[in-house]
Amino acid sequence: MLLLITLTALLLCIIDSYNTLLLLDLGGVEINPLMRELVDRDATLFFGVKYVITAFCLMILVVHKRFLLLKIVSGYHIIIAVIFGYTILIGYQYRLLALI
Repeated sequence: MLLLITLTALLLCIIDSYNTLLLLDLGGVEINPLMRELVDRDATLFFGVKYVITAFCLMILVVHKRFLLLKIVSGYHIIIAVIFGYTILIGYQYRLLALI
């Protein structure tokens, strides 16, 4: 189950990256300064760095899946929150795309 959840988060990262590039081509603006710099240099670099950062962070969370942060949330719960966050972000991106 953990593998499926982690792969879902990575897939959502890819969808977010694709939608971001699509919105930028349509006149959108990248808000994140680091990602803005990368996307201005090269779209492939932007995608690669975003994917590697996400994959690395997910790997750390998987290793700490039972470690409790502040005795409240585990790495597993944070991965679920990442999926929830990506789902909201992608929904927002699709709404923006529908308005264009």
